[in-house]
Formats: sequence, structure tokens, C-alpha cells
Amino acid sequence: MKFTEENAEALGQPILDSVLKAHAESDYQLLTKFFSKDLKGVLTEETFREAIQNELSTYGKVSSTTYLGHLNRKGELQLLWKVSYVKGKEDILWELYLGEAENSDGLEVLGLWFG
Repeated sequence: MKFTEENAEALGQPILDSVLKAHAESDYQLLTKFFSKDLKGVLTEETFREAIQNELSTYGKVSSTTYLGHLNRKGELQLLWKVSYVKGKEDILWELYLGEAENSDGLEVLGLWFG
């Protein structure tokens, strides 16, 4: 599937929703559902659990997400969201790096960052 200005948010939102749900439920399998093989090798289940325990557990549930836009990168698309949490005193920036999946017509997550 080709990225365009018009479909970037529509392509990324369901993936972000899965990522946020995976964090809320501590579900590593759900988190990695769209991950590239390389990213799965880097973001282990232990690292995932540490991120939840040390960072995200204090924020509570997601109260809102706002799509901020995207940047075109070499072979990938960087999508940005502002995410607010019920207990959070500040917004969190979430970034997804998406690219064409190697073995299908779909997309895969090449990178993930929040902070």
C-alpha cells in the first residue's frame, strides 16, 4: 500500500491504536503484531515490560489521541501523535515509523518511540 498525504493518518491510526492497547494490557503479542522482524529483535518482551513498569504505568488509561502529521523519510513514513492520559500531567509524543512490509502488500512498524 502506498503512502500519500491523504491516507497517512488512516494507515497509521489502527496500528497506533493496537500499540496503545498493547501497552494498556501488557500484551507483547499484540504490540508486535505489525512489527518488522528487525524491530521484534530489538524490542524484546523484557524491554517492553520495563517500559510499561517504569514509564507508562503511572499515566493511566489513554484519554485522547491527536494526529499531528507525518514526515517522509527514506523508505519509511514517520507518523506523529499527541497522546493524553487520564493520570498524566503532560501530553506524550508517540512516533511510529512505518514502511512497506517485506513479504506482503501491507505495512510494518520499523520503529516506535514515545516521550
